[in-house]
This record gives sequence, C-alpha cells and structure tokens, in this order.
Amino acid sequence: MNKTEFLAALKGRLDGLSPDDIKKSLDFYEEMIDDRVEEGFTEEQAVEEIGSPIDVADKIIAEMPITTVIKSKIKNRGKLSGWMAMLLAILSPVIFSLFLAFSITYITVIAVIWSLFIMLIGIVIGFIVGGIGGVVVSVIQAVAGVSPSFLFTLSASLILIGLGLLLVLAVKGAYKGAVFLTKKT
Repeated sequence: MNKTEFLAALKGRLDGLSPDDIKKSLDFYEEMIDDRVEEGFTEEQAVEEIGSPIDVADKIIAEMPITTVIKSKIKNRGKLSGWMAMLLAILSPVIFSLFLAFSITYITVIAVIWSLFIMLIGIVIGFIVGGIGGVVVSVIQAVAGVSPSFLFTLSASLILIGLGLLLVLAVKGAYKGAVFLTKKT
C-alpha cells in the first residue's frame, strides 16, 4: 500500500470526526511517511512500518478525548443529503406502517405466549379444586350412605388432584419457556 492509498483509507476510517481533526491526523501521518522515505525507505515500507489504516484510526480515536469523539459523532449524525431527505419523506408512510405492523405483531405474540401460560395455570387450578371438591363429595356420600359409587368418585377425584400436581411441573416449565420466548422476541 502506498502513501496515497494509506491516507485515503485512514481518512475513510476517521469519517465521523471533525474536518480539523481529520486534517491534523492525515498531515501528521503524511509527514511521518515522508520522513521515513527521506531516511531511505520506500513508500510501501514506510506505510507498512506505521501499520494498517484500521489500527492507526483506532489509535487516533482512542487518544482523543471522549467528549471530542462524541461531539463529532453527534454533529455529523444529523446530516441528510437532499436525496435521502426526499426518499425518507416519500417512504415515511410505508416505514411508519411497517413499524406499526411489527409493533402490533410483537405485542400480540407476547400476549399469546402469556395467555397460554395463564390458561395452563387455570387448568391446574381447575384439576386441583375439582379433585378436592370430588373428595369432599365422596366423603359426604360415604358418611350419608347415599350412593355406593363414592369409591369411584373418590378415586376419580384423587386422580384429578394427582394430574393437577403433575401439571404444576408443566407450569414451571411453561413459565421458563414464556420468559425465554419473551426475551427472544
């Protein structure tokens, strides 16, 4: 890489800085290359000794006060070319519509995930409460001697309670899954 190519690449890497800072840096490294050429190096050797434009630009930015770098980035951020401003104005209804559609879709996905989790909690509560209610009914049937089928009612109730307690594990897994999916979306 010769001096011209190096300085052009360095200028491209320093693009966000102020024009004065860029000029100072380019002048400094141009003089450094010229000094090495005067010492007998070729341009390519002098540039190679300095390092890659990426490393040099990183070094320049790292040595600058952080406030200077931030001010340069903020100052150069708001500039739009005429074509970009016109294109943005023309496409703004489409961009806004797409943003709105993606936002609504995101909210809907989150709502569905958590609705399924809440529905699963309702099923668990229904199994456990229904099972407990069945146990109470079967005990009343047994004490009152009303129905000989109280053993069937009791066993079905205990099965419901057992399923409800097993589903508590599913609720725990569903909660972890809902949190994971919510963070992913």
